[in-house]
Amino acid sequence: MIERLSQLVKINNLLNETKSTHFNSILPMKIDVVEKLYANRYKLLLGNKILQTKSDLNLEVGESYWGVMRENPKSGTISLSKLLKFPHLLKNIKNIPKFDIEQIKNIFSQKNPKVELKAILLEHLATSSSQKEFLTIINILHALEANVFTFVMTTNNKDAIFQFKKRDKKKVNHINSEDENQKVDFYAGFTNLGPMEGVIEINSGIKTLSLYLYYESSLKFLKKELKNLDLKVNLYKRNKTIEPIYTVAPAILDING
Repeated sequence: MIERLSQLVKINNLLNETKSTHFNSILPMKIDVVEKLYANRYKLLLGNKILQTKSDLNLEVGESYWGVMRENPKSGTISLSKLLKFPHLLKNIKNIPKFDIEQIKNIFSQKNPKVELKAILLEHLATSSSQKEFLTIINILHALEANVFTFVMTTNNKDAIFQFKKRDKKKVNHINSEDENQKVDFYAGFTNLGPMEGVIEINSGIKTLSLYLYYESSLKFLKKELKNLDLKVNLYKRNKTIEPIYTVAPAILDING
């Protein structure tokens, strides 16, 4: 498990070390909805810049979205496309305990990583300072009970959220169960690339990463940036919405206030 997780860390490190000039307006970016003005016009926050524009999608005030922004060079008008709402876990990423790779390796070196992580999360829960933080950790604990591990990894002061789960052999029909035992399903949410999901596998010493991305521009970007990884990478476009492996339970959806 540690070896496969290390592949995700390499991706996170590579993306966060990439110069910000490589990220242009074609790539998805975080959009915060500040206010609905009238009809389909909104006041939005992009980075530290406030702007007004229209959206054909009905946006929720106070929520965050990924979207592709384009500016008309002649009129100066801003248009948004491919808007996709942030999952609650990513929206509340500041309320999730952060781990570095050494801490995560230590957790998985224990006899029962699930019990080890649960103990750490319960400590954070006992010292939570807000309702949002308390309910966010509760949600992560619910995911852990379903054998879904959730981590926030930080590199160069940039956070990314990861969820992963070892492939359940009982649900897979395959002649060679040992091969299936080497697979880990994962979800990742990056502010500058949007959501992605995939499978990491190691068979006979060969490492393979299969990634599915929602944004075509992110896929093209990664084709260039992931060339130096010491594993085989397969990239695919996913037309449907990509969700976390474990989503927020209905009873704890509302953590605003």
